[in-house]
Amino acid sequence: MVTNDELLAELRVIRQLLADHDPVSRLSRADRDRLGALLPVVGAVVASEGFLVCELLRLESAGLRLVLAGCSGKALGRLLRRAEGVPVGGYVVERLGQEGGAVLWRVVKVVS
Repeated sequence: MVTNDELLAELRVIRQLLADHDPVSRLSRADRDRLGALLPVVGAVVASEGFLVCELLRLESAGLRLVLAGCSGKALGRLLRRAEGVPVGGYVVERLGQEGGAVLWRVVKVVS
């Protein structure tokens, strides 16, 4: 059974796709590969909670450390910004707003 939160997440994705004429073109093949590895891990570690990039980098998770190896906070933030609203591997990145000058992100699983 699909939950209300899952339906709302999917509606947000659809709205974003309609607003952007071709959002997939923002992502290079390398971006899609990196996101394909990153988003399921982030989804598993923080669920659908909002997070700041700096918080994500400080989490004690072996999986996160593995997929974030060699990635700076600035590079990760830019990657998430490019990925905003673009479904990758069954997940989508949402920008929730700002907190103390930093962007608050969320990764949600897209129901198909």
